[in-house]
Amino acid sequence: MKQMKSIQRCNNSTDTTNYVINKIASKSYTKVLKELSTKFYNADSVIRFLYDTLLVGGNSILYGPGGFGKSEIVKEFFKLYDIPIITKVGHSSMDVEALLGIPNIKKLTEESEYEIVFEKSIFRNRGVLILEEFLDVKPTVAAALKDVITEGGYREGGTFIESRIGPIIICSNKSPDEVSIDASTSAFYRERFPFNKLVEWPSYTTKDYLNLLNLKFPNSDSDKKYITALLCEKSCGIEKISPRIAIKAFELFNSTESLETFKYVSGINTSNIDQITEELTVKRERDRLLENIKILDAKFNALLIDESTIHPINVFIEKISEKLKRIDTTDEELLKEIGSLLDTFDEIKFKVNEKILKIWNKNKSLYPDIHRIYELI
Repeated sequence: MKQMKSIQRCNNSTDTTNYVINKIASKSYTKVLKELSTKFYNADSVIRFLYDTLLVGGNSILYGPGGFGKSEIVKEFFKLYDIPIITKVGHSSMDVEALLGIPNIKKLTEESEYEIVFEKSIFRNRGVLILEEFLDVKPTVAAALKDVITEGGYREGGTFIESRIGPIIICSNKSPDEVSIDASTSAFYRERFPFNKLVEWPSYTTKDYLNLLNLKFPNSDSDKKYITALLCEKSCGIEKISPRIAIKAFELFNSTESLETFKYVSGINTSNIDQITEELTVKRERDRLLENIKILDAKFNALLIDESTIHPINVFIEKISEKLKRIDTTDEELLKEIGSLLDTFDEIKFKVNEKILKIWNKNKSLYPDIHRIYELI
């Protein structure tokens, strides 16, 4: 109740903006990232962008290809803070009235005078305004928004009604440069929305898609997730497979358990399914090998070395080391585990040699001739 009372006391856009700034500052970025990273993959830079720009109460634009969760990240960000958001969807045929408020029909019919009822507009709400796909709107609508931002409300004749909206965030598939048809439009988006960020992944590998699916479906079949992730990577060209499509592709495959259903998914190339099936077989062998190496490493680390185990341990180490060194792979995780096991072997061999030397010193009186030659050497 205390938080709601606080925002209810905001009577203009400056009040609301200051309210938002204080709320954002109440949590550290580290804490915000920790909470949101459990819901979104590869979104750290977007979360950082929102955090930093909102600390100064700035208007911003998030743009980029569809399916990367721009709106979802923004909404979860403000939900974390319990900051009210107001969402408005823009489109190419949107009129000024749809943004600023309905016409005053009574005044129009009775006095033949056109007037906007700004009191009924979204700008009289208190909170953050999310404008989805707003870069598609006509220049007249963009100009109306510019006036509201500049004036801090709506001015008509001698009447001025204040806006209560704080920061404004545009989420769009288009970039500001794409819609800057003239100097005025370009200046509007540059000056009134000074912060902008392209939302996309830095890479589109099988590992990226697998991390996404593991985040969203932690308890689902790992092989199905791997097949989906691999297909997504191999389907990426100029057009990338978005996280949204990858998730939907997995949900369909997981439900039908048929590789054929990937043909229904937009953008997925199914011409290499046979190759992917072979790669899955290789992956399973790799996973088994990795698991066995980890188990072996743990068991050797737990070995007790005494006179009775020195010889068999040496034999095992030599034979296993020989096999490990013949494994031809570029897999980083597998190479790391092989290296770890070989390091364990080196430590054990050092301990074995120490134990052998103690046995030798203990029994050197039994072999005086050999010991004398050893000392001479």
